Amino acid sequence: MSKVVVTDLQYSNVNYEKEILAPLKVELIVAHCKKEEEVIRISKNADVLLICYAPITRKVINSLTKCRGMIRYGVGVDNIDVEAATARGILVINVPHYGAENEVSDHALALLLCAARKICFLDQKVRQGIWDYRVARTIFRIKGSTLGLVGLGNIGKMLARKVRVLDMKVIAHDPYRKREEFEREKVEKVSLEDLLQRSDYVSIHVPLNQGTHHLIGEKELRIMKRTAVLINTARGPVVDNQALYLALRNKWIKSACLDVVENEPLRKDDPLLELDNVIITPHSAFYSEESCATLQKIGAEEASRLLRDHLPVSIVNKEAVANFLSRFPLAKRDESLESY
Repeated sequence: MSKVVVTDLQYSNVNYEKEILAPLKVELIVAHCKKEEEVIRISKNADVLLICYAPITRKVINSLTKCRGMIRYGVGVDNIDVEAATARGILVINVPHYGAENEVSDHALALLLCAARKICFLDQKVRQGIWDYRVARTIFRIKGSTLGLVGLGNIGKMLARKVRVLDMKVIAHDPYRKREEFEREKVEKVSLEDLLQRSDYVSIHVPLNQGTHHLIGEKELRIMKRTAVLINTARGPVVDNQALYLALRNKWIKSACLDVVENEPLRKDDPLLELDNVIITPHSAFYSEESCATLQKIGAEEASRLLRDHLPVSIVNKEAVANFLSRFPLAKRDESLESY
């Protein structure tokens, strides 16, 4: 009997996984791993891993005796040592298309509007018995302001379309996108430095990798407008949180809206929580009942493909496919996967 391990879970149940994997008569183990040792203990003889935020380190990967693949519930795979998995011929699979572009772009827009109109700040003042709009000075009109998108992928594009009705100017920096994409979205292509200098709102939409780690640090924060708002719904370590704290405390920028932070969950004594010019939500931008259901279904379907000797649809480390096929020579190539 094959063994599928859900290393950790952010959802209320695994009913979708049970339903999709039931015909294969697999042993489905649901764990709540947070540490490397816990993952090793539960996953050693697993055929497939389904992963949320558990650390899948080189040590974990080297402990796996028969793993075919590991599936990340979501787009980013920064908690998985992809290089180590590739060396072992283990496929790393993500779920890039589960509809959360809508949720994340909605969340980023909501944060932008909250910051622009100082909604959270004014709500706190009312609860303190202060009924006076003047405590929120200064607030500027959104119409005519500039939104700078760091990354013009699916989420960035969707946010650009949504703010168009607000009559905002949109500029973006993304060295991996062709100029035609910018033109199609009616977005001006600029350098990162130009974006930071010109934007009233800077919204981050890039994956976390070696090139984007601390992409926004002290140097970048110092060249932003003093009236600018930084919004991060991507990955926490893209922003240097220590530098961001200094920027907010010393008023290098006006405020920040964070759905992600460098070390999650945020500690109760984190200095960011001392500031009244930051809004923080608990890595919830992706969430809706619909997006989570789709995410779980697609993750389970990818696990089913692996166990039925089919290549998955969304392989992150395509360079591992040849090694994988040598380990599992009966693996079938679906017609849609001929590019592998």
